Amino acid sequence: MKNRKIFIIILLAFTLVFPMTSCYVDLSEASDFYIKEVQYLSLSVGDNIKFDDELYSSDDEVFIIDYLYGTALKEGYVTIRRIKDNVITHYISIDNKARSISVNYNSIMLVGESSLLEVVVSPINSSQEVILKDYDEEVIEINGNEVRALKEGFTSITVISKENTEIYTKISLIVQNEEEIIYDPMLNIDITNKGDIDIDATLYKSLFDILVNKAANSIIGLERYDLVSNTLKMTEFGSGVIYRRDAILKDGSIIENFNISDSTENIRTFRYYVISTRNLTKDASSLKIYLGEEYNTCNAKLVQYDDKIDLAVLTFESTGYFNTAVIGDSSEIKHGEFIISIGNAYGKEYFRSSSFGVVSHTNRYISTDTDGDNVSDWDSNYIQHDATINTSDNGGAIINLKGEVVGINSTKIVSLNNTVNCMSLSIPSNLTMEIVNMLEQGIRPSRAVLGVTIVDVRAFYQNKEAYLMQYPQMASIPDGLEGGFYVDEVISGGVAEAAKVKKGDIIVEFNGVPIKFSYQMRAELGKFIIGSGQVATIKVYRNGEIVSLEVVF
Repeated sequence: MKNRKIFIIILLAFTLVFPMTSCYVDLSEASDFYIKEVQYLSLSVGDNIKFDDELYSSDDEVFIIDYLYGTALKEGYVTIRRIKDNVITHYISIDNKARSISVNYNSIMLVGESSLLEVVVSPINSSQEVILKDYDEEVIEINGNEVRALKEGFTSITVISKENTEIYTKISLIVQNEEEIIYDPMLNIDITNKGDIDIDATLYKSLFDILVNKAANSIIGLERYDLVSNTLKMTEFGSGVIYRRDAILKDGSIIENFNISDSTENIRTFRYYVISTRNLTKDASSLKIYLGEEYNTCNAKLVQYDDKIDLAVLTFESTGYFNTAVIGDSSEIKHGEFIISIGNAYGKEYFRSSSFGVVSHTNRYISTDTDGDNVSDWDSNYIQHDATINTSDNGGAIINLKGEVVGINSTKIVSLNNTVNCMSLSIPSNLTMEIVNMLEQGIRPSRAVLGVTIVDVRAFYQNKEAYLMQYPQMASIPDGLEGGFYVDEVISGGVAEAAKVKKGDIIVEFNGVPIKFSYQMRAELGKFIIGSGQVATIKVYRNGEIVSLEVVF
Protein backbone atom coordinates (compact mmCIF):
# COMPACT_ATOMS: atom_id res chain seq x y z
CA MET A 1 0.00 0.00 0.00
CA LYS A 2 2.88 2.32 0.85
CA ASN A 3 4.50 1.76 -2.57
CA ARG A 4 1.15 2.42 -4.26
CA LYS A 5 0.94 5.85 -2.52
CA ILE A 6 4.45 6.77 -3.67
CA PHE A 7 3.57 5.85 -7.25
CA ILE A 8 0.41 7.98 -7.17
CA ILE A 9 2.33 10.99 -5.81
CA ILE A 10 4.96 10.65 -8.54
CA LEU A 11 2.28 10.35 -11.21
CA LEU A 12 0.40 13.41 -9.87
CA ALA A 13 3.55 15.53 -9.74
CA PHE A 14 4.50 14.54 -13.28
CA THR A 15 1.00 15.36 -14.58
CA LEU A 16 1.12 18.84 -13.04
CA VAL A 17 4.52 19.72 -14.48
CA PHE A 18 4.22 17.94 -17.84
CA PRO A 19 0.51 17.79 -18.73
CA MET A 20 -0.61 15.32 -21.41
CA THR A 21 2.77 13.56 -21.53
CA SER A 22 1.71 10.28 -19.92
CA CYS A 23 0.89 8.70 -23.26
CA TYR A 24 4.49 9.22 -24.40
CA VAL A 25 6.35 8.19 -21.24
CA ASP A 26 6.56 4.70 -19.80
CA LEU A 27 5.84 5.35 -16.11
CA SER A 28 7.06 1.88 -15.16
CA GLU A 29 10.63 3.10 -15.72
CA ALA A 30 10.79 4.83 -12.34
CA SER A 31 14.51 5.57 -12.70
CA ASP A 32 13.70 8.09 -15.44
CA PHE A 33 12.21 10.44 -12.84
CA TYR A 34 15.49 10.77 -10.97
CA ILE A 35 17.87 11.55 -13.84
CA LYS A 36 19.07 15.05 -13.01
CA GLU A 37 20.21 15.92 -16.51
CA VAL A 38 16.70 15.58 -18.02
CA GLN A 39 15.69 18.94 -19.51
CA TYR A 40 12.25 20.38 -20.17
CA LEU A 41 12.02 22.49 -23.34
CA SER A 42 9.10 24.61 -24.48
CA LEU A 43 9.30 25.15 -28.26
CA SER A 44 7.09 26.55 -30.98
CA VAL A 45 6.45 25.06 -34.41
CA GLY A 46 9.47 25.70 -36.63
CA ASP A 47 12.04 25.92 -33.83
CA ASN A 48 15.30 24.05 -34.32
CA ILE A 49 17.67 22.68 -31.71
CA LYS A 50 21.06 20.98 -31.84
CA PHE A 51 21.78 18.18 -29.40
CA ASP A 52 25.12 17.04 -28.04
CA ASP A 53 24.36 13.33 -28.43
CA GLU A 54 22.55 10.98 -30.82
CA LEU A 55 18.91 10.91 -29.79
CA TYR A 56 15.51 9.83 -31.06
CA SER A 57 12.01 11.24 -30.66
CA SER A 58 8.96 9.43 -29.33
CA ASP A 59 6.86 10.91 -32.16
CA ASP A 60 8.47 11.90 -35.47
CA GLU A 61 5.26 13.61 -36.57
CA VAL A 62 5.59 16.14 -33.75
CA PHE A 63 9.37 16.46 -33.41
CA ILE A 64 11.94 14.91 -35.74
CA ILE A 65 15.66 14.44 -35.16
CA ASP A 66 18.09 14.16 -38.05
CA TYR A 67 21.43 13.11 -36.53
CA LEU A 68 22.04 15.89 -33.95
CA TYR A 69 19.48 18.40 -35.28
CA GLY A 70 15.88 18.47 -34.09
CA THR A 71 12.92 20.35 -35.61
CA ALA A 72 9.50 21.06 -34.09
CA LEU A 73 6.91 20.07 -36.72
CA LYS A 74 3.55 20.55 -35.00
CA GLU A 75 1.99 21.16 -31.60
CA GLY A 76 2.25 18.33 -29.10
CA TYR A 77 4.46 16.62 -26.50
CA VAL A 78 7.38 14.22 -26.96
CA THR A 79 10.10 12.56 -24.97
CA ILE A 80 13.64 12.38 -26.30
CA ARG A 81 15.91 9.41 -25.52
CA ARG A 82 19.55 8.58 -26.13
CA ILE A 83 20.08 5.92 -28.74
CA LYS A 84 22.95 4.21 -26.89
CA ASP A 85 21.13 3.54 -23.59
CA ASN A 86 17.47 4.48 -24.19
CA VAL A 87 17.54 6.96 -21.29
CA ILE A 88 15.24 10.00 -21.37
CA THR A 89 17.18 13.23 -21.87
CA HIS A 90 14.46 15.79 -22.71
CA TYR A 91 10.77 16.41 -22.30
CA ILE A 92 9.61 18.73 -25.08
CA SER A 93 6.29 20.55 -25.37
CA ILE A 94 5.48 22.33 -28.62
CA ASP A 95 2.85 25.04 -28.93
CA ASN A 96 2.33 28.35 -30.66
CA LYS A 97 1.34 30.36 -27.60
CA ALA A 98 2.49 33.96 -27.39
CA ARG A 99 5.78 34.47 -25.54
CA SER A 100 6.65 38.11 -26.19
CA ILE A 101 5.55 41.19 -28.13
CA SER A 102 7.70 43.55 -30.21
CA VAL A 103 6.49 46.99 -31.29
CA ASN A 104 8.04 49.31 -33.86
CA TYR A 105 6.67 52.84 -33.58
CA ASN A 106 7.45 56.53 -33.76
CA SER A 107 8.38 57.34 -30.16
CA ILE A 108 8.51 61.13 -30.64
CA MET A 109 5.50 62.71 -32.38
CA LEU A 110 4.29 66.21 -33.18
CA VAL A 111 0.80 67.42 -32.30
CA GLY A 112 -1.55 66.47 -35.16
CA GLU A 113 0.80 63.78 -36.50
CA SER A 114 -0.35 60.18 -37.09
CA SER A 115 1.77 57.04 -36.94
CA LEU A 116 1.26 53.27 -37.12
CA LEU A 117 2.13 50.84 -34.34
CA GLU A 118 3.71 47.86 -36.10
CA VAL A 119 3.24 44.91 -33.75
CA VAL A 120 4.60 41.35 -33.97
CA VAL A 121 3.73 38.67 -31.43
CA SER A 122 6.38 35.98 -30.96
CA PRO A 123 6.57 33.20 -31.96
CA ILE A 124 5.67 34.30 -35.45
CA ASN A 125 3.10 31.49 -35.89
CA SER A 126 1.07 32.53 -32.82
CA SER A 127 -2.03 34.73 -33.03
CA GLN A 128 -1.05 38.29 -33.99
CA GLU A 129 -4.16 39.90 -32.46
CA VAL A 130 -3.44 42.40 -29.68
CA ILE A 131 -5.26 44.78 -27.36
CA LEU A 132 -4.08 48.38 -26.85
CA LYS A 133 -5.00 50.03 -23.53
CA ASP A 134 -3.88 52.16 -20.55
CA TYR A 135 -2.91 55.27 -22.52
CA ASP A 136 -3.69 58.95 -21.92
CA GLU A 137 -6.67 59.73 -24.17
CA GLU A 138 -6.00 63.45 -23.88
CA VAL A 139 -2.50 63.06 -25.34
CA ILE A 140 -3.22 60.49 -28.09
CA GLU A 141 -6.08 58.65 -29.73
CA ILE A 142 -5.84 55.15 -31.19
CA ASN A 143 -7.87 53.77 -34.08
CA GLY A 144 -6.90 50.19 -34.85
CA ASN A 145 -3.09 50.33 -34.94
CA GLU A 146 -2.97 54.02 -35.87
CA VAL A 147 -1.91 56.55 -33.24
CA ARG A 148 -2.78 60.24 -33.57
CA ALA A 149 -1.08 62.88 -31.38
CA LEU A 150 -3.61 65.29 -29.81
CA LYS A 151 -1.62 67.49 -27.44
CA GLU A 152 1.80 67.90 -25.91
CA GLY A 153 2.67 65.37 -23.24
CA PHE A 154 3.98 61.93 -22.37
CA THR A 155 2.05 58.66 -22.32
CA SER A 156 2.57 54.92 -22.27
CA ILE A 157 0.59 52.23 -24.09
CA THR A 158 0.08 48.66 -22.91
CA VAL A 159 0.07 46.12 -25.76
CA ILE A 160 -1.48 42.79 -24.73
CA SER A 161 -1.74 39.50 -26.61
CA LYS A 162 -5.44 38.81 -27.19
CA GLU A 163 -4.79 35.07 -27.15
CA ASN A 164 -2.74 35.09 -23.95
CA THR A 165 -3.39 38.17 -21.81
CA GLU A 166 -0.47 37.33 -19.51
CA ILE A 167 1.87 38.35 -22.35
CA TYR A 168 2.16 42.11 -22.73
CA THR A 169 4.63 44.94 -23.20
CA LYS A 170 4.57 48.64 -22.43
CA ILE A 171 5.78 51.32 -24.80
CA SER A 172 6.16 55.06 -24.22
CA LEU A 173 5.98 58.07 -26.49
CA ILE A 174 6.40 61.83 -26.29
CA VAL A 175 4.19 64.37 -28.08
CA GLN A 176 5.70 67.81 -28.82
CA ASN A 177 4.36 71.06 -30.24
CA GLU A 178 7.42 71.55 -32.43
CA GLU A 179 10.56 69.73 -33.45
CA GLU A 180 12.67 70.49 -30.41
CA ILE A 181 16.07 68.84 -30.28
CA ILE A 182 15.29 67.00 -27.07
CA TYR A 183 17.96 64.43 -27.82
CA ASP A 184 20.73 67.01 -28.18
CA PRO A 185 23.89 65.07 -27.24
CA MET A 186 25.08 68.04 -25.17
CA LEU A 187 21.68 68.53 -23.48
CA ASN A 188 21.44 70.92 -20.53
CA ILE A 189 18.80 70.48 -17.86
CA ASP A 190 18.08 73.80 -16.15
CA ILE A 191 17.30 74.21 -12.47
CA THR A 192 15.12 77.22 -11.53
CA ASN A 193 15.84 79.53 -8.60
CA LYS A 194 13.18 77.71 -6.60
CA GLY A 195 15.08 74.48 -7.01
CA ASP A 196 12.52 72.95 -9.37
CA ILE A 197 13.64 70.97 -12.39
CA ASP A 198 12.53 72.47 -15.69
CA ILE A 199 9.70 70.60 -17.47
CA ASP A 200 12.20 69.45 -20.11
CA ALA A 201 13.88 67.27 -17.49
CA THR A 202 10.76 65.08 -17.41
CA LEU A 203 10.93 64.80 -21.19
CA TYR A 204 14.58 63.83 -20.98
CA LYS A 205 13.85 61.13 -18.42
CA SER A 206 11.00 59.84 -20.59
CA LEU A 207 13.32 59.89 -23.58
CA PHE A 208 15.93 57.81 -21.76
CA ASP A 209 13.25 55.25 -20.87
CA ILE A 210 12.17 55.07 -24.51
CA LEU A 211 15.69 54.74 -25.84
CA VAL A 212 16.76 52.03 -23.41
CA ASN A 213 13.62 49.97 -23.98
CA LYS A 214 13.92 50.38 -27.74
CA ALA A 215 17.57 49.37 -27.89
CA ALA A 216 17.57 46.69 -25.19
CA ASN A 217 15.58 44.15 -27.24
CA SER A 218 18.45 43.97 -29.73
CA ILE A 219 20.95 43.00 -26.99
CA ILE A 220 21.31 39.25 -26.46
CA GLY A 221 23.26 37.04 -24.07
CA LEU A 222 25.98 34.80 -25.48
CA GLU A 223 27.00 31.60 -23.70
CA ARG A 224 30.41 30.12 -24.50
CA TYR A 225 30.99 26.40 -23.89
CA ASP A 226 34.34 24.61 -23.79
CA LEU A 227 35.45 21.06 -23.09
CA VAL A 228 36.67 20.92 -19.49
CA SER A 229 37.88 17.46 -18.40
CA ASN A 230 35.99 15.96 -21.37
CA THR A 231 32.78 17.68 -20.25
CA LEU A 232 31.13 20.55 -22.09
CA LYS A 233 30.81 23.45 -19.64
CA MET A 234 29.80 27.10 -19.94
CA THR A 235 33.02 29.05 -19.40
CA GLU A 236 31.93 32.60 -20.28
CA PHE A 237 28.75 34.64 -20.58
CA GLY A 238 28.89 37.78 -22.69
CA SER A 239 26.78 40.04 -24.87
CA GLY A 240 25.93 40.60 -28.51
CA VAL A 241 23.98 43.02 -30.69
CA ILE A 242 21.41 41.93 -33.28
CA TYR A 243 21.95 44.07 -36.36
CA ARG A 244 20.21 42.15 -39.15
CA ARG A 245 17.11 40.00 -39.50
CA ASP A 246 16.30 37.72 -42.46
CA ALA A 247 12.99 35.88 -42.83
CA ILE A 248 13.08 32.26 -43.99
CA LEU A 249 9.82 31.36 -45.69
CA LYS A 250 8.10 27.98 -45.62
CA ASP A 251 9.24 27.25 -49.18
CA GLY A 252 12.88 27.82 -48.17
CA SER A 253 13.29 31.21 -49.86
CA ILE A 254 14.76 34.12 -47.88
CA ILE A 255 13.69 37.74 -47.46
CA GLU A 256 16.85 39.63 -46.50
CA ASN A 257 16.68 42.47 -43.96
CA PHE A 258 13.06 41.66 -43.15
CA ASN A 259 11.06 44.62 -41.86
CA ILE A 260 8.23 44.52 -39.37
CA SER A 261 6.07 46.35 -41.91
CA ASP A 262 6.42 43.43 -44.36
CA SER A 263 3.88 40.61 -44.41
CA THR A 264 4.44 37.95 -41.74
CA GLU A 265 2.54 35.29 -43.67
CA ASN A 266 4.36 32.14 -44.79
CA ILE A 267 7.35 32.80 -42.51
CA ARG A 268 8.87 29.63 -41.05
CA THR A 269 11.53 31.26 -38.90
CA PHE A 270 13.91 34.22 -38.67
CA ARG A 271 17.67 34.19 -39.08
CA TYR A 272 19.43 36.83 -36.98
CA TYR A 273 22.93 38.24 -37.40
CA VAL A 274 24.76 39.24 -34.23
CA ILE A 275 27.85 41.35 -33.57
CA SER A 276 29.96 40.15 -30.66
CA THR A 277 33.65 39.93 -29.79
CA ARG A 278 36.39 37.64 -31.06
CA ASN A 279 37.69 36.89 -27.56
CA LEU A 280 34.30 35.53 -26.52
CA THR A 281 33.73 33.35 -29.59
CA LYS A 282 37.05 32.18 -31.06
CA ASP A 283 37.76 28.43 -30.71
CA ALA A 284 34.64 27.82 -28.58
CA SER A 285 33.33 24.24 -28.55
CA SER A 286 29.77 25.56 -28.64
CA LEU A 287 27.93 28.90 -28.57
CA LYS A 288 24.37 29.50 -27.43
CA ILE A 289 22.11 32.56 -27.52
CA TYR A 290 20.28 33.61 -24.36
CA LEU A 291 17.16 35.69 -25.03
CA GLY A 292 15.70 35.99 -21.56
CA GLU A 293 13.54 33.76 -19.39
CA GLU A 294 10.71 33.61 -21.95
CA TYR A 295 12.82 31.63 -24.42
CA ASN A 296 14.98 28.54 -24.39
CA THR A 297 18.61 29.10 -25.33
CA CYS A 298 19.26 28.39 -29.00
CA ASN A 299 22.39 27.40 -30.86
CA ALA A 300 24.57 30.04 -32.47
CA LYS A 301 26.90 29.61 -35.42
CA LEU A 302 30.13 31.58 -35.64
CA VAL A 303 30.29 33.02 -39.16
CA GLN A 304 33.71 34.67 -38.90
CA TYR A 305 35.91 36.73 -36.61
CA ASP A 306 38.56 39.38 -37.13
CA ASP A 307 42.00 38.34 -35.89
CA LYS A 308 43.07 41.96 -35.28
CA ILE A 309 40.07 43.96 -34.08
CA ASP A 310 37.96 42.34 -31.35
CA LEU A 311 34.86 41.61 -33.46
CA ALA A 312 32.94 38.54 -34.59
CA VAL A 313 29.66 37.81 -36.39
CA LEU A 314 27.29 34.99 -35.43
CA THR A 315 23.91 33.80 -36.61
CA PHE A 316 21.00 32.06 -34.90
CA GLU A 317 17.47 31.10 -35.87
CA SER A 318 14.28 31.63 -33.90
CA THR A 319 10.55 31.96 -34.45
CA GLY A 320 10.69 34.89 -32.03
CA TYR A 321 10.75 38.43 -33.43
CA PHE A 322 13.50 40.62 -31.96
CA ASN A 323 14.51 44.19 -32.68
CA THR A 324 17.56 44.97 -34.76
CA ALA A 325 19.81 47.75 -33.58
CA VAL A 326 19.84 51.09 -35.41
CA ILE A 327 23.49 51.72 -36.28
CA GLY A 328 24.58 55.35 -35.90
CA ASP A 329 27.46 57.39 -37.29
CA SER A 330 30.28 57.26 -34.74
CA SER A 331 32.11 60.11 -36.49
CA GLU A 332 29.41 62.48 -35.22
CA ILE A 333 29.88 61.81 -31.52
CA LYS A 334 31.35 64.62 -29.43
CA HIS A 335 33.63 64.86 -26.42
CA GLY A 336 31.37 65.04 -23.34
CA GLU A 337 28.31 63.65 -25.16
CA PHE A 338 25.89 61.57 -23.09
CA ILE A 339 25.68 57.87 -23.95
CA ILE A 340 23.97 54.77 -22.53
CA SER A 341 25.71 51.39 -22.28
CA ILE A 342 23.58 48.23 -22.48
CA GLY A 343 24.89 44.73 -21.86
CA ASN A 344 24.84 41.77 -19.51
CA ALA A 345 26.80 43.20 -16.62
CA TYR A 346 27.44 40.00 -14.68
CA GLY A 347 25.84 36.96 -16.26
CA LYS A 348 22.19 36.03 -16.67
CA GLU A 349 21.21 37.52 -13.31
CA TYR A 350 22.09 40.98 -14.69
CA PHE A 351 20.76 40.47 -18.22
CA ARG A 352 20.32 43.70 -20.22
CA SER A 353 21.70 46.10 -17.63
CA SER A 354 22.12 49.73 -18.64
CA SER A 355 24.44 52.44 -17.34
CA PHE A 356 24.74 56.12 -18.14
CA GLY A 357 27.86 58.16 -18.83
CA VAL A 358 29.67 60.54 -21.13
CA VAL A 359 32.15 60.19 -23.96
CA SER A 360 35.54 60.85 -22.38
CA HIS A 361 37.40 60.87 -25.69
CA THR A 362 36.22 60.15 -29.22
CA ASN A 363 39.38 58.61 -30.62
CA ARG A 364 41.74 56.75 -28.30
CA TYR A 365 44.53 54.61 -29.79
CA ILE A 366 45.17 51.49 -27.71
CA SER A 367 47.77 48.79 -28.30
CA THR A 368 46.57 45.20 -27.89
CA ASP A 369 47.93 41.67 -28.00
CA THR A 370 46.13 39.78 -30.78
CA ASP A 371 48.20 36.57 -30.91
CA GLY A 372 48.35 35.67 -27.23
CA ASP A 373 52.09 36.13 -26.69
CA ASN A 374 51.59 38.95 -24.14
CA VAL A 375 53.22 41.45 -26.51
CA SER A 376 51.12 44.26 -28.01
CA ASP A 377 51.16 43.85 -31.78
CA TRP A 378 48.19 45.88 -32.99
CA ASP A 379 46.89 49.41 -32.54
CA SER A 380 43.23 50.25 -32.91
CA ASN A 381 41.09 53.24 -32.11
CA TYR A 382 38.32 53.22 -29.53
CA ILE A 383 35.71 55.48 -27.99
CA GLN A 384 36.64 56.07 -24.37
CA HIS A 385 33.67 56.62 -22.02
CA ASP A 386 32.76 56.27 -18.37
CA ALA A 387 29.51 54.30 -18.70
CA THR A 388 30.40 51.23 -16.65
CA ILE A 389 31.05 47.99 -18.54
CA ASN A 390 32.10 44.65 -17.07
CA THR A 391 33.44 41.42 -18.53
CA SER A 392 29.98 40.16 -19.52
CA ASP A 393 29.21 43.50 -21.18
CA ASN A 394 31.77 42.74 -23.90
CA GLY A 395 29.84 42.60 -27.16
CA GLY A 396 27.15 44.92 -25.80
CA ALA A 397 26.59 48.43 -27.12
CA ILE A 398 26.74 52.11 -26.32
CA ILE A 399 23.88 54.15 -27.75
CA ASN A 400 23.52 57.89 -28.28
CA LEU A 401 20.50 59.96 -27.35
CA LYS A 402 18.83 59.07 -30.64
CA GLY A 403 18.84 55.40 -29.68
CA GLU A 404 21.53 54.58 -32.25
CA VAL A 405 24.37 52.16 -31.58
CA VAL A 406 27.60 54.15 -31.89
CA GLY A 407 30.01 51.63 -30.38
CA ILE A 408 30.51 47.97 -29.46
CA ASN A 409 31.78 47.39 -25.92
CA SER A 410 35.17 45.71 -26.00
CA THR A 411 37.23 46.25 -22.87
CA LYS A 412 38.02 48.50 -19.96
CA ILE A 413 41.19 49.77 -18.30
CA VAL A 414 41.67 48.81 -14.67
CA SER A 415 44.52 48.93 -12.17
CA LEU A 416 45.32 46.68 -9.23
CA ASN A 417 45.36 49.53 -6.72
CA ASN A 418 42.12 51.11 -8.03
CA THR A 419 43.84 54.26 -9.26
CA VAL A 420 42.00 53.77 -12.55
CA ASN A 421 38.24 53.26 -12.61
CA CYS A 422 35.43 53.48 -15.19
CA MET A 423 37.68 53.81 -18.23
CA SER A 424 35.62 51.85 -20.74
CA LEU A 425 36.53 51.31 -24.39
CA SER A 426 34.15 50.66 -27.28
CA ILE A 427 34.87 50.01 -30.96
CA PRO A 428 33.35 52.85 -33.06
CA SER A 429 30.28 51.81 -35.06
CA ASN A 430 31.70 53.04 -38.38
CA LEU A 431 34.78 50.85 -38.01
CA THR A 432 32.63 48.00 -36.72
CA MET A 433 30.30 47.95 -39.72
CA GLU A 434 33.16 48.12 -42.24
CA ILE A 435 34.51 44.92 -40.74
CA VAL A 436 31.10 43.29 -40.13
CA ASN A 437 30.16 43.65 -43.81
CA MET A 438 33.04 41.29 -44.59
CA LEU A 439 32.67 38.97 -41.60
CA GLU A 440 29.03 38.17 -42.41
CA GLN A 441 30.21 36.88 -45.80
CA GLY A 442 32.63 34.53 -44.04
CA ILE A 443 35.64 36.65 -45.03
CA ARG A 444 38.36 37.27 -42.47
CA PRO A 445 39.90 40.67 -43.23
CA SER A 446 43.44 40.74 -44.58
CA ARG A 447 45.33 43.88 -43.55
CA ALA A 448 47.75 45.79 -45.73
CA VAL A 449 51.37 46.53 -44.89
CA LEU A 450 52.66 50.09 -45.25
CA GLY A 451 56.03 48.81 -46.46
CA VAL A 452 58.46 51.53 -45.40
CA THR A 453 61.42 52.02 -43.11
CA ILE A 454 60.75 55.25 -41.27
CA VAL A 455 62.36 57.62 -38.79
CA ASP A 456 60.35 59.73 -36.34
CA VAL A 457 60.84 63.41 -37.24
CA ARG A 458 60.10 64.55 -33.67
CA ALA A 459 62.84 62.29 -32.34
CA PHE A 460 65.17 63.65 -35.04
CA TYR A 461 64.57 67.23 -33.85
CA GLN A 462 65.49 66.22 -30.29
CA ASN A 463 68.87 64.71 -31.22
CA LYS A 464 69.88 65.81 -34.71
CA GLU A 465 73.59 65.03 -34.38
CA ALA A 466 73.04 61.38 -33.47
CA TYR A 467 70.50 60.85 -36.25
CA LEU A 468 72.60 62.59 -38.91
CA MET A 469 75.51 60.25 -38.14
CA GLN A 470 73.29 57.28 -39.07
CA TYR A 471 71.03 59.01 -41.62
CA PRO A 472 73.02 61.85 -43.26
CA GLN A 473 70.30 62.25 -45.91
CA MET A 474 67.97 63.60 -43.17
CA ALA A 475 69.88 66.90 -43.31
CA SER A 476 67.28 68.03 -45.87
CA ILE A 477 64.49 67.95 -43.27
CA PRO A 478 63.41 71.54 -42.57
CA ASP A 479 62.75 72.92 -39.11
CA GLY A 480 59.16 73.62 -38.06
CA LEU A 481 57.36 70.37 -38.93
CA GLU A 482 55.03 69.34 -36.11
CA GLY A 483 55.56 65.65 -36.71
CA GLY A 484 55.64 62.98 -39.35
CA PHE A 485 57.90 60.15 -40.43
CA TYR A 486 60.90 60.36 -42.72
CA VAL A 487 60.89 57.54 -45.32
CA ASP A 488 64.33 55.93 -45.42
CA GLU A 489 63.31 52.99 -47.59
CA VAL A 490 60.26 51.94 -49.63
CA ILE A 491 59.73 48.17 -49.55
CA SER A 492 58.37 46.37 -52.59
CA GLY A 493 54.76 45.17 -52.37
CA GLY A 494 53.56 47.58 -49.69
CA VAL A 495 50.97 50.35 -49.59
CA ALA A 496 53.63 53.03 -49.81
CA GLU A 497 54.99 51.67 -53.10
CA ALA A 498 51.45 51.46 -54.55
CA ALA A 499 50.86 55.09 -53.56
CA LYS A 500 54.19 56.11 -55.15
CA VAL A 501 55.78 57.24 -51.90
CA LYS A 502 59.48 57.97 -52.46
CA LYS A 503 62.58 57.67 -50.32
CA GLY A 504 63.13 61.04 -48.63
CA ASP A 505 59.40 61.84 -48.36
CA ILE A 506 58.03 62.77 -44.95
CA ILE A 507 54.63 61.22 -44.25
CA VAL A 508 52.64 63.89 -42.43
CA GLU A 509 49.05 62.68 -42.82
CA PHE A 510 47.24 59.39 -43.50
CA ASN A 511 43.51 59.01 -44.10
CA GLY A 512 42.91 62.58 -42.97
CA VAL A 513 44.70 62.08 -39.64
CA PRO A 514 47.85 64.16 -38.92
CA ILE A 515 50.56 61.64 -38.04
CA LYS A 516 52.58 62.45 -34.93
CA PHE A 517 52.91 58.96 -33.45
CA SER A 518 53.53 55.57 -35.06
CA TYR A 519 50.47 54.04 -33.39
CA GLN A 520 48.27 56.54 -35.27
CA MET A 521 49.66 55.30 -38.56
CA ARG A 522 49.17 51.63 -37.60
CA ALA A 523 45.63 52.20 -36.36
CA GLU A 524 44.55 54.13 -39.45
CA LEU A 525 46.16 51.59 -41.77
CA GLY A 526 44.34 48.85 -39.89
CA LYS A 527 40.97 50.26 -40.95
CA PHE A 528 41.63 49.30 -44.58
CA ILE A 529 41.06 45.81 -45.91
CA ILE A 530 42.88 44.34 -48.91
CA GLY A 531 40.42 43.79 -51.75
CA SER A 532 37.82 46.17 -50.31
CA GLY A 533 38.31 48.85 -52.97
CA GLN A 534 38.71 51.48 -50.25
CA VAL A 535 40.80 54.53 -51.14
CA ALA A 536 43.28 56.12 -48.73
CA THR A 537 45.03 59.45 -49.09
CA ILE A 538 48.63 59.84 -47.95
CA LYS A 539 50.08 63.34 -47.63
CA VAL A 540 53.85 63.69 -47.78
CA TYR A 541 56.24 66.61 -47.51
CA ARG A 542 58.37 66.49 -50.70
CA ASN A 543 60.74 69.13 -52.10
CA GLY A 544 59.33 71.89 -49.92
CA GLU A 545 55.62 71.24 -50.55
CA ILE A 546 52.79 68.95 -49.45
CA VAL A 547 51.90 66.30 -52.04
CA SER A 548 48.71 64.18 -51.87
CA LEU A 549 48.97 60.54 -52.95
CA GLU A 550 46.22 57.92 -53.22
CA VAL A 551 46.18 54.14 -52.92
CA VAL A 552 43.33 51.71 -53.64
CA PHE A 553 43.15 48.63 -51.41
